[in-house]
Amino acid sequence: MSKYIITIPEVWGNEKDGWEVNDARSSGSYVDLTYDEACCDQTIIDRLIEAELLAAGTLAENDVVVEGDVDMLYLSEYESGKPLYHLLMSFT
Repeated sequence: MSKYIITIPEVWGNEKDGWEVNDARSSGSYVDLTYDEACCDQTIIDRLIEAELLAAGTLAENDVVVEGDVDMLYLSEYESGKPLYHLLMSFT
């Protein structure tokens, strides 16, 4: 099992012109994921709900895009493409 640091991106831009991540800050929260769980979008969303970073019932798997690899995961809104969270595997 690996620990992932959850960061919140500082996002500039809009849906029409596109989004740019200017910076990111730690949310102060972590999630634990196995390799298989890190490959499952709904499990990642469930862990963010458990960490109280997403409200239950507000986002479903088809509302969020999860990209990246097992070391760094990027979550964004499906419709607008706006970045929501980054999950960075902690190596400590």
